[in-house]
Amino acid sequence: PLAVAILGGLLLAALLAWMIWGGSDDDDSPSAIENQLILETMDETGASIERNFIATLEGPVGPEAENYIWTKPKNAPFGPIAGSTDSDGLLEFRWKPGDSIAEPETWLSQISLAEEVPAEWTPPGPIVDCVLERDGEQDSTVSMSVEINTPDQTVERTAIYAFPNFTFVPGDLVTCSLVSTMAPATTTSTTTTTTSTTTTVPETTTTVEETTTTVPETTTVPETTAVPETTAAPTTAPPTTAPAATLWDSMQADPNISEFVALSTQVGLDADFNDPTKTMTVLAPQNGAMTVPPTDPEILAMLENFIIDGQALTEADIAASATTPAARGGAVYAVVAGPPLTIGTSGIVTADMAGANGFVQVMQAVPTPN
Repeated sequence: PLAVAILGGLLLAALLAWMIWGGSDDDDSPSAIENQLILETMDETGASIERNFIATLEGPVGPEAENYIWTKPKNAPFGPIAGSTDSDGLLEFRWKPGDSIAEPETWLSQISLAEEVPAEWTPPGPIVDCVLERDGEQDSTVSMSVEINTPDQTVERTAIYAFPNFTFVPGDLVTCSLVSTMAPATTTSTTTTTTSTTTTVPETTTTVEETTTTVPETTTVPETTAVPETTAAPTTAPPTTAPAATLWDSMQADPNISEFVALSTQVGLDADFNDPTKTMTVLAPQNGAMTVPPTDPEILAMLENFIIDGQALTEADIAASATTPAARGGAVYAVVAGPPLTIGTSGIVTADMAGANGFVQVMQAVPTPN
């Protein structure tokens, strides 16, 4: 009996060991209700680079929001988790709804990432196109937005990656290629060229003495003094012209309206905003203010109500009238001069963001038409 008991104990221990370690390779492939996000990090040459990310997951609104399980990294605790790319520049996050979810195949989720960007590195963005693979559908593209906390490249910065217009359905696989660039490479090359020109100075110095003797005889030097005046004229000319950047350039530079930028790209309005021949005023709601319709035609109709064609209106111009001109979509907004100034009951967060073809007024909320 003692031998049988010992043998039974050994068999049980072996079974538990196989379940914990031996079976881990077999169940590494994702299940039908798991979500996957794969990041490929590389530099501009295509070489893989090491990056560290913190992932935060959000489930649907309600009691099911926090009922999920991280399956990669395995056994990760609930809440934000950290991950680092491997030697190939790859990092995978995988998650699924919790075991108590009644209908796991309908559980929706959104993921965002934070990354500390080293000094002198420029992260990708402001929009990254990712590939979505979903069962029963053709592969498609989803947009990832990238927001940086400061434009100063000389210091370490924080980048936030998110999918403002996409929600994961159980079984989705999204792959994003993140290409970062490094600034110092160009600085090194310029330093080298200055060194090479310095070495040629001794040779030219010997000829300078000969030319110096001819300078007094050439009394035409006063005429050459007039040259700086003519060269100064072209130098001062550019500031008097309109700014080279278009409204689209200004929008892309403001991380507070990255959702508006992503939606505009999705429905093709980026070409309008980038056309210097089209004058307009754009009332762009800040991130989090818009409720995004489900289809592109509905998104386009919504955004066209934020575009006033043919006029470049500053905050002061708008404050001087009781209503705004009709937007491209037909909407007209009541104006209260304030203070504070409101357009369609919404205040302005950033006023008079200029481009060569108009102004952007960043709105605190979606303006309500008359």
